[in-house]
Amino acid sequence: MSDDRLRNAMLLVYANKQDLPGAVQAASLANKLKLAQIKQQKYIQPCVAPVGMVILRD
Repeated sequence: MSDDRLRNAMLLVYANKQDLPGAVQAASLANKLKLAQIKQQKYIQPCVAPVGMVILRD
């Protein structure tokens, strides 16, 4: 994210498997990924994607 071409980019991190015991919580994941050091806007989205579920894009 330090490349000048990414200065206006936003970062989205999906924290999947939040339904499982021992899943890393969003705040802990942000610390592990050192997201505070990234200047751009960033979001962590906790989520659960069941097996076989397909994410479609328009």
